[in-house]
Amino acid sequence: MSGARKGSIDVGSDGRVSVASDGSDVSLDGRFIKQRSTEEALFENPSSNTADGIVFRVRNDMVVGTVPAQFPQVISPSDRRIKTNIEDVDEDDILQRLQSLEIKQYRYTDEWRRIRGIEDSVVRGVIAQQAHETFPEYVSVGDFYLNESDFSLMNFHQIDKQKVILDLVAAIHAQHRRFHVSANLPEKSGDVIVSSADSEAFATTNGMASTGSVSIETGTSKSSSSGSVQIVSGDASNGQAGNIVIGVGDSEDHGGSISLEGGTTSGKNSAV
Repeated sequence: MSGARKGSIDVGSDGRVSVASDGSDVSLDGRFIKQRSTEEALFENPSSNTADGIVFRVRNDMVVGTVPAQFPQVISPSDRRIKTNIEDVDEDDILQRLQSLEIKQYRYTDEWRRIRGIEDSVVRGVIAQQAHETFPEYVSVGDFYLNESDFSLMNFHQIDKQKVILDLVAAIHAQHRRFHVSANLPEKSGDVIVSSADSEAFATTNGMASTGSVSIETGTSKSSSSGSVQIVSGDASNGQAGNIVIGVGDSEDHGGSISLEGGTTSGKNSAV
């Protein structure tokens, strides 16, 4: 209808169907509503700052949004019954690789800001090409296009940040095994244990491996004093203060030794 109600339903000679209303809402009500598109379903908001007003695209293999999305809760299917070949992962390896994943500071190009309708501001994140060198499983590469915006990039790199988040959990597990904080109890705060892995407790061990060293040291200084290392047990106003024990482990072959060394000095004002 047209006129005072400012609405229309148009059926074109080419099969095009248009439902529009300039003055009120358009509602589709039904028990089931099915929308079918053979190529791409587009959602457009003329008030959007995006280049073409399109804020959401539904493709046959991906949903593409160019504006921020707000989800109070995100739920992913993870039932054991839909999974096969469940295996443990080398969390120590993930920790090491994550330490090489660089976080950069950058700005987006004018063209990309035009597509998304965003301001020119500094953001932080990862560079997908660099991430691909260490975590190829994070990155997907393919041709990316937004026809309505006249935008396309061949070999466009995109990163799956959900995988990054899950691997952060694995890295925390690996670090927790080396820097272990036990639970607090009503009568005692949790213990803290710093240790290297046992010889048979890591994924790549050959069963005859040595254990790693533990080093506590301050950094070097070229222009001033270096920091101190302090090992002190806490005060106990109404009980026994904690002991300090320095010892070496037992061995059937050679027992370890304990060495205390003072630093050497050099220069014109050095004392002998």
